[in-house]
Amino acid sequence: MGHLGAGIGFALGAKLAYLDRQTVVMQGNGSFLFNVQELDTAMRYNLPFIVVIANDNAWGMIKSGQSMFSGKRYLNVDIPNIDYAAIAKGFGCYAETVVKPEEIKPTLQRAVNSGKTSVINVKIKWDTPKATKTLFNLGII
Repeated sequence: MGHLGAGIGFALGAKLAYLDRQTVVMQGNGSFLFNVQELDTAMRYNLPFIVVIANDNAWGMIKSGQSMFSGKRYLNVDIPNIDYAAIAKGFGCYAETVVKPEEIKPTLQRAVNSGKTSVINVKIKWDTPKATKTLFNLGII
């Protein structure tokens, strides 16, 4: 767990510390864009890891807050449909986009088999996480 946008940097550090271990980053699409350029570092220094993007085409945490606190009046929280797999391929990474849950496991296996830094763009539906709704309903947030 880390701050918004720190996933790829953390993956680089983890891979350097444990070269023999598989490293996987799970992050949102907005977070991915903060340090996407570090895919170049991973490729240049042959530090393969996998980035799994939960792509809901939104700044999810901000949109959840607007959903709960502003009557679902959304302002600047939607991200256009960006082809993150194409961006990753531009850096020389292995990359795929997944739209069906049953595609995730074989896609992960292909990413591992590639031996490269890989990006898996998983298209998901945006929703406020249940835990956030629960905390809100309990008056904690």
